[in-house]
Amino acid sequence: MINENSMTSETEGTEIESVDVSQLMDTHQSIKTDGTTTKTLNLEMEFERSSDRQEKGINWFMASMFILGDLVGGGVVAMPVAFAQTGFLLGVLFMIIICAIFVTTGWLLADTWEIMRKRWPEYRKHCRKPFSEMALRSMSKKSEIVTKATVYSTLFGATVVYILLSSKIIQKFMTNFDLSFNFCLLLIIVSTSILPITFLKSPADFWWAILIAVLCTIITITMIFVGISLDFHDCYHEAHYSAISIDAILGLGIFLFAFNGHQIFPTVQNDMRNPADFKKSVLVGFVFVALLYMPLSAYAFLAYGDSMANSVIDSVQTTWIRYVADLSIAIHCILAIIITVNPINLQLEDTFDVPQKFCFKRVLIRTSLLLTALFVGMSLPNFGSVMNLFGSTAVPCTCVVLPTLFNIYIKAATYDKDNNIWIKPTFLEALQKTPKALLSVLILINVLTVICSVIATVLSVKEILGVRFTPPCYVLPFLTYKNRTQLDADVLNCCGMFMNISKFNFQCAERKTL
Repeated sequence: MINENSMTSETEGTEIESVDVSQLMDTHQSIKTDGTTTKTLNLEMEFERSSDRQEKGINWFMASMFILGDLVGGGVVAMPVAFAQTGFLLGVLFMIIICAIFVTTGWLLADTWEIMRKRWPEYRKHCRKPFSEMALRSMSKKSEIVTKATVYSTLFGATVVYILLSSKIIQKFMTNFDLSFNFCLLLIIVSTSILPITFLKSPADFWWAILIAVLCTIITITMIFVGISLDFHDCYHEAHYSAISIDAILGLGIFLFAFNGHQIFPTVQNDMRNPADFKKSVLVGFVFVALLYMPLSAYAFLAYGDSMANSVIDSVQTTWIRYVADLSIAIHCILAIIITVNPINLQLEDTFDVPQKFCFKRVLIRTSLLLTALFVGMSLPNFGSVMNLFGSTAVPCTCVVLPTLFNIYIKAATYDKDNNIWIKPTFLEALQKTPKALLSVLILINVLTVICSVIATVLSVKEILGVRFTPPCYVLPFLTYKNRTQLDADVLNCCGMFMNISKFNFQCAERKTL
């Protein structure tokens, strides 16, 4: 069996005979070496024959539904609004490029986890923190710490966004029936309601939530399509489309956030019956997401132009369609909280040595985490601003940079048959051992990602501190009435250049005091 000490294998003054990883990974190739290496190859061949399949777990299609359920949600209502910032052509271009890049890096991530499962048998069982383990095994302990901070910041940000978005949608839904409810109080109610379900162990325990979330998303998208079609004749001819400017990069944060989900990929892959099939799940999952996002966003932008604000549902003028769409996406976002918060819970439980069973420690840690997310949400109650910020900062690193590094490092590793350990390469060695064509593509992807991320982050911070600043919930009681209404529910955004066109003669941009 391969030694656990492979993560600390740098021994000075020792002559090491090593075998290239590309040879070791090819279990069908005949390699002339001594009995130790042959034994290692037999281990991997045995793994591929039997151990790769688990008795219990989800299939590859259900895994693709997990990806779909994780990615869609906030993006469904916010992506069309991002088109209002980027324009039609640039929006479509952003979407295609980001989707292609994220499929590539998702594939790399799945490949890395498969290699780890072959080399270290302990990863064939349930693993609480697979993403950070990739950093540890492929790179270093310092990389593991950086990875943990980045990944869990991204997941935490997604959790906050879903809490804010679901609460906002529920508030609007109630306002449609003349029921006034304080937004900040709704944040507390939503968080408290979802807490018991977060106590479930892993994705395999709440697969039903994913199916419901996906079903709700399909209902939402169908309703929005129908609503736009009914409004198209009245709104399209009066729609205004802003000229493309540097602010278009701000919409990039929403695009990145909408396709963000790599953090949970290894967790889902580890819960599969046949984890090797996860590459299929990645491709199918992203294709489904693109097919949901692109037609909806383009259609909404053509109909409403830049009159959309925060959510495309607010621009749909048929009342009952807004009701159904709001309710469906609210349910989806509430269930999405379970998905995004689970990997953070597992990491915290591993850090504090919590048993892998239901106990008081699990309840305490998971409750504390959700309360922290609630506090951040009450401090930054505008979900659009939070989505932009996290989409511009943590998401590019988690979904592009880290998966790339993990894969090129672990494939460049060499096996020391004398000490029965894997030796990690230096950065230059990892680059040299990566095929030149692949390396060129990966460098281009990462350079573009970093440049766009920096620009979008600067613009996001300026937006939060400027035009979209919303006072925290715990400050609102001390503000004037005018400032308190910033968290009131907008029932309808009328279309047209001046947002004054309503096919049913509704009062445009109606606000109700809470």
